[in-house]
Amino acid sequence: MLIPLALASDIFDGVLARRWGVASTLLRRADGWADLCFVLSYTAFCLLTRWPMLEPFALPIVLLGGLKLAATLQDFLRYGRGAAFHFWSAKLWALPYYALLFELMADTGTTWFFWPTFVAGVIAISEEMVAVRLIPMWMHDQPHIFAALQAARQKSRDRATLLPD
Repeated sequence: MLIPLALASDIFDGVLARRWGVASTLLRRADGWADLCFVLSYTAFCLLTRWPMLEPFALPIVLLGGLKLAATLQDFLRYGRGAAFHFWSAKLWALPYYALLFELMADTGTTWFFWPTFVAGVIAISEEMVAVRLIPMWMHDQPHIFAALQAARQKSRDRATLLPD
């Protein structure tokens, strides 16, 4: 029961915060930490209790975890904190991930959603890593890398016009 509620919360918490005008840097960071705690706790639970179902995917699980760890390290080296782009690719990654969690938690005996979760994860993490590499300043709430690049260029132009000659 908690997984569908968590998915709904994950999708709508930011939407509501922006609509109500309460979105802040602290709230964005807290949202990221809450999401991380949820994902890590359920992932750990599934790895511990459903390992026989996940064992055939051990290498992809390690690769995806390593990629996410490398992305997080890159975030902190570049910005001094975790990136908060909130790209659509990350939101889309949540859909098969939550479906996989539900599949594992319900003990259906299937892992149909593993490969969609893996592929979506690689895409989302890769997009974030490229964005962090290309964008010199911390940003938030961008739909995709192209919008983030455009916003970063605009911020750079704005800064340049504010500087005295």
